[in-house]
Amino acid sequence: MIDDDSIRRELEFHLERTRSSEPVKAALAMLFPRLSKILDVSAVEAAAEIGKATGYRLANRDYSRSYFRLTPDSTVWGKSFIESLAASEPKRAFETLLSLLDQAVEKEKARVRNRILAISVDVLQQNLSNIDEWFVAILDSSSIFFDNSGLQNSKMFETMAPDQPRILIGNALRAFPVEQRARLIRNAVRHADDISLLCQLFRSLAGDAIPSGVSSLPEGLGEHTHELRAQLVDRVVHMSRDGTLLTQARPADLLWFWWGAGHEAAVRRFTSKLTRMKDGLRTLLTIAVSVVMANDGNHEHVNRESWEKVVDLSLLELRAIALESQGDDEDKTIAQRFLDALGRRT
Repeated sequence: MIDDDSIRRELEFHLERTRSSEPVKAALAMLFPRLSKILDVSAVEAAAEIGKATGYRLANRDYSRSYFRLTPDSTVWGKSFIESLAASEPKRAFETLLSLLDQAVEKEKARVRNRILAISVDVLQQNLSNIDEWFVAILDSSSIFFDNSGLQNSKMFETMAPDQPRILIGNALRAFPVEQRARLIRNAVRHADDISLLCQLFRSLAGDAIPSGVSSLPEGLGEHTHELRAQLVDRVVHMSRDGTLLTQARPADLLWFWWGAGHEAAVRRFTSKLTRMKDGLRTLLTIAVSVVMANDGNHEHVNRESWEKVVDLSLLELRAIALESQGDDEDKTIAQRFLDALGRRT
């Protein structure tokens, strides 16, 4: 059997003759997992999109021929590109990533989002000196990960699962000592403009304050849990009063965190108020609908048992029926989608 050193030398001999070796290494690592260790290519690099700047992947057979050239496109998201991102200012880095996402053709956008998530996790795992800024930048750009356009008609594993950002970023945070996790959360509570993903992560790490909520993990945030939960509740309450809660990437995450912090009555008062406001009603009718992914076809659904905890669903249904009959075309579409998902129609 040929040893790893021999394989490495042979590959390096040929890689030196390519115009750009990093894309070839990434492609080889994806095709042959054993080579990822031999070539010292990380999992993130191996998942790099190869082809045009829009990010085509090896799994896309329509573009597979570009993987087997010795002179692939130099715009691949390889090691040098990731390193340049990590070395740049976090907000500027995400501006670059957002630009690449905007340039991507529609059928590739889901894959590019997955790629951006992988880069985000990779940067956190590097534990850079400015990791606090990176964490805030990731949170503020979380709308990238929560875009479910096309999800209902997609196949399983083609698009990002709704819980994937929370799970992957949460795992990266759990690798840090409790004190560092608490510091990152504390800084984010103060400085993040969008706290949707932060609310998800907090519940994942520290659980809820009520027995019927999410259970906490051992040493999630340690002795800092109560203090940080109170600070995050203050942010949510402030947003509920100044109207910015509805502008968050996923307002539902804020409502569920608020509820789980032991403020069910306050949450229900707030959602009752929203049903009487045009923008508030639209938001509630939209966020209550989720996509259930299944092999036999995806469908939209409103989980009555869950949503009854934070909103009066009977009242919301009545408001939706009224909006369906009296609203404009956009209002009717929103109302019909909610009512269908609620199960009014068969």
